[in-house]
Amino acid sequence: MLESPPRDYLLFVLGINNGLRVGDLLKLTVGDLRHLKPGEEITIVENKTGKRATFSWSTILSAMRI
Repeated sequence: MLESPPRDYLLFVLGINNGLRVGDLLKLTVGDLRHLKPGEEITIVENKTGKRATFSWSTILSAMRI
């Protein structure tokens, strides 16, 4: 998995660590994440349940070990 493109690895890490569905993850774009700085958050609204899942960019990067 580490040889996969960074986008695929990011989606994998987010999905595994947070229990998100593929359809929810695929709505993310590079533009959604590009502007984030350490400590900032991004919120994803789940399609099926309508719940909001909020992630810290620092947490995402540490999970990816970047």
